[in-house]
Amino acid sequence: MAETEVPEKPSAVDEMIDDAKDDEYYSGNAEDDHSSLLKNELILLPNDFNIATTIYFMDKGRIRIPSFQRHFQWDLKKSSLFIDTILCGLPMPSFFFQENKEGENRFKILDGQQRLLTIYFFVKGRYPKNNDRIREQIRSVMIDDSISMKEMFMNDDLFVNFKLNLPKGHSNNKENKFNGMSYKDIEDDDREQKENFDFTTLHIINIKKRNNRDGDNGIFEIYKRLNSGGVNLAAQQIRAAMYDSEFYKILYKLNKNPAWRSIVGKEYPNKKMYDIEALLRAIALLVWIDNYKGGMKTFLNNFSCNFLDKTDKEKEIKLIEDICLVFFKKASGKTFLKKNMNKFSVPTFESVFLAICEEAWKKQSASKVKDIDSKKLNTFLNNSSLEDYLQEGTTNANNIQKRLTLAKKTLL
Repeated sequence: MAETEVPEKPSAVDEMIDDAKDDEYYSGNAEDDHSSLLKNELILLPNDFNIATTIYFMDKGRIRIPSFQRHFQWDLKKSSLFIDTILCGLPMPSFFFQENKEGENRFKILDGQQRLLTIYFFVKGRYPKNNDRIREQIRSVMIDDSISMKEMFMNDDLFVNFKLNLPKGHSNNKENKFNGMSYKDIEDDDREQKENFDFTTLHIINIKKRNNRDGDNGIFEIYKRLNSGGVNLAAQQIRAAMYDSEFYKILYKLNKNPAWRSIVGKEYPNKKMYDIEALLRAIALLVWIDNYKGGMKTFLNNFSCNFLDKTDKEKEIKLIEDICLVFFKKASGKTFLKKNMNKFSVPTFESVFLAICEEAWKKQSASKVKDIDSKKLNTFLNNSSLEDYLQEGTTNANNIQKRLTLAKKTLL
C-alpha cells in the first residue's frame, strides 16, 4: 500500500458526527423517496449464470466488485458453510447486478458480494487472511484494473489455501465428507460433484435503466432497499458502489491522506464514509456550485455520475486532486469544529474550502489556492452569523451562499 494510505479500522471509528446529520441530507425525508421512479425508470431482468461462467466473467473484469467501504467480511466457517450449501444442491438467495454503461455483459454487484467472493475465492483455492489491514489491501487490488489478480492470489502474505472448515453433523456427529477439502480436492475425489458445482445456477436479477437519459435515483433507491434487511448502507456507501470511477479512486486516496485525517480529527477512515462524503460535498460545490439549487443527495449523485464517462475527465480529476492536496497542506493542523463542540463541522469546512480554493478552480491552477490565516479562521469559526446559518438548514442553496460570502469576507 502507498505510504499515504491508512487502512480501514472498523473498531476505531463508529461515526463521524457533523452538523448536517440532522438536515434533509441525512434525515431521510421526502427528498429520499424515489419510490415513484422505480417502476418508471428501471427494468429488472433475470439473467442467470452458472458458476463457471461467473468465474470467467470475474477473471475478465466483466463482473466488478464495486468500491464499497467495507472489505470481505466473512470468516472461514461462514464461507465454508455457504460452499457446502452449494455442494449439497440447496437453494441460494438471488444476486442483484447492475449492467454497466460500457456495454453488454459488464456488471457491478449490487447485492450478494460476500457470497460471490466466497465462491470466487474457493474456485481460486485461496482464502483471505482474517486481518482487517490485509483484507483492505485485497479490496484495493480487486477494484484496481491495473493490478494482476493472479499475482495477488499467489501472495502468501495475503492468502492461505482455502480448505473447507465444516462442523460435524448435529444428529450423528459424523464428519462432513467435504471437511478439509479444497476445490481441487473435490475434482480429484469426485469429478461429477465438481462439475455439478461448476454448473450450479446463480439466480441473478439484472437491473437496467429504461434509457440512458434517465437519472440514477431509481438505482440509488434499489441499493437502499436491498440493504435494508441487514446493516443499512449510508448514502455515500451506496453512491460509492454506483459511481465506481477514476474520480472515486482519487477520493479514496485523498481520504487516506494523513493531512486530511488530521483535519477531520480521525486517524482511520469512517465506516459509513461520512469523511469521503464531506470531501465529495466540498469538491462538488467547488466545481458545480452554479448548478446547485438544493437537494444535496441528488446533487452529489449527479456530480458523481458525471465521472462515469471517462472522456476528457483525466485533466479535471488531476486538477481536483492537486487543489485538494495543496489545501490539505495549508489546512494541516487547523480545526473546523462546531462552536462550543469538539465535532468536525462539514458545513464549516466546506465554506472554508470553497473560499480558499475558488480562485484556483476558476483559473484552473492549484497554485492559486489561498493561504489560511489561523487568526482569521478562528474569527470565522466564532462568528455569530455563522452559528445562525448552521441552524437554518445546512444544505439550503441560499444558506450555502451566505456561508461562502461570510467565509470570503473573513478569510481573504
